[in-house]
Amino acid sequence: FTYACDDSVGPPSGDCWKYLDDGSVSGVVIIEFFENCVWNAPKGLLEFEVLAIGGAGGGGAHSGGGGGSGGIVHAFVNIGEAAVFGLLSDTPFQISIGEGGLGSTDKDQKGSSGETSIFNSSSTYHTSAGGIYKLTAGGGGGGGSDSGGGGNASGRGDSGNTSSRSNESNMIQKTLYDGAGGGASHSDNGGGTGRRNGGNGNTHSGGGGGGAVSTGANGNSSERGGSGGDGLQLNQFDRVRFFSAGGGGGSNTTFTALGGSIGAGGNGAYNGSGQEGQTPGSGGGGGGHSGTENGGKGAKGVVLVRYEIARILPIEYLYFNSNYNSQARTGELSWATAKEWENSHFEIERSVNNVKEWEAIDEVAGAGFSDSEVAYNYSDMKLPVGGGNIFYRLKQYDFNGDFTYSNTKSIKVEPLPSTSKWKVFPNPTTGDSFNIEILDPSTYRDESLTLRVIAPTGQFELIQKDQMQEMSTQVSNYFEGKASGVYTIEIAWGANREYHKVILRR
Repeated sequence: FTYACDDSVGPPSGDCWKYLDDGSVSGVVIIEFFENCVWNAPKGLLEFEVLAIGGAGGGGAHSGGGGGSGGIVHAFVNIGEAAVFGLLSDTPFQISIGEGGLGSTDKDQKGSSGETSIFNSSSTYHTSAGGIYKLTAGGGGGGGSDSGGGGNASGRGDSGNTSSRSNESNMIQKTLYDGAGGGASHSDNGGGTGRRNGGNGNTHSGGGGGGAVSTGANGNSSERGGSGGDGLQLNQFDRVRFFSAGGGGGSNTTFTALGGSIGAGGNGAYNGSGQEGQTPGSGGGGGGHSGTENGGKGAKGVVLVRYEIARILPIEYLYFNSNYNSQARTGELSWATAKEWENSHFEIERSVNNVKEWEAIDEVAGAGFSDSEVAYNYSDMKLPVGGGNIFYRLKQYDFNGDFTYSNTKSIKVEPLPSTSKWKVFPNPTTGDSFNIEILDPSTYRDESLTLRVIAPTGQFELIQKDQMQEMSTQVSNYFEGKASGVYTIEIAWGANREYHKVILRR
């Protein structure tokens, strides 16, 4: 997967995203974008989800109101309804991350409102992506600031901005919240409006900023600032953080007005500056009343993308070839894939002289995930000594155990030549009282004897004996319970080697 970042904003290229989960264990990929970015989606993607969070508002100064939370838009995108083969390679989506609003540094100015976060398909790729996909998460309103004495216009918190999505039929909306209003400063009853309003101020106490789930609390007459409204936790994206909580209002006592969702939003201050928003889209806290305390900065927004690896088209073969190397007497297999998703390994299966009796002879590890060509090679160095038509196929396994077969390929192998110095009988045989005898005892000089009895499938039994008379018994024992067919006996002694075909009948 590749990502291109906007170098003009924030960190350098390549530092605008991170994995929350790369999918290698869970099978679900979750990517967090925290700077302006371009997401080049993987080829063949059929479905994905997007969560966009707007930037939050900054807190007000001097018994200031808490900043309002950024908006939330969560939508499910079904590419497959419009483009049955999924996305083309490197289909780009533009991502803009809304900055959090600055906290006020002046009692006559409100905290700044947060900026909008946007997820948008590129117009060049509308056709290949199956439509236009756009999410807009509005920014949260800034908290009001005291103007000294009773509140005036600056004492009211700003309203949150509207959130939206495009109306494509294959983009299903799950959740949509507008940006929340900022809290009012002390003695002002005008908290900002939005999906959730900011709280009203009271004597020397600011109202809490609105959160995604609840409105900000009002400041009270005991000079305690109101707590921020709660944010929203979306477990399918993040089980730890609350998004878009409101900031707490400032106060004139030793009481700390908490940001929403147990401090996800910035806390308000009673003798100092408000705390910055602590989680994406959460508002900054209002400043205290005892001096020229500043409001806390609202947290910036975020965009998260989530998709199941199983919703990407499976492995695609570019080719699968087989060739016989007569000099090395090996079967040479080569194949390549155009892309791989969740590819665990290839099991190489072989069948001799038919395509019914397959056996697994080895396996080759897959690349796992790839959207470019991957080439593989394998040498079968244990070809049947009797030769014949050798058939091969690939059994490709996914990480979850699912498998698919490739096409079947074949090679023709000549039998190994031999000069008979041994006699094996009876032939055909039922396996009982089978005999192996040397025709010319002068050719044997007490070397160690090794036998391989090779089944029609290519599997073999190795027998090593020091005495010739023991070989016949061992081969007879081997034939017990074996299926009918043509078996090959390889006899090796010293530098000599000889092969005999034996027909086993039942």
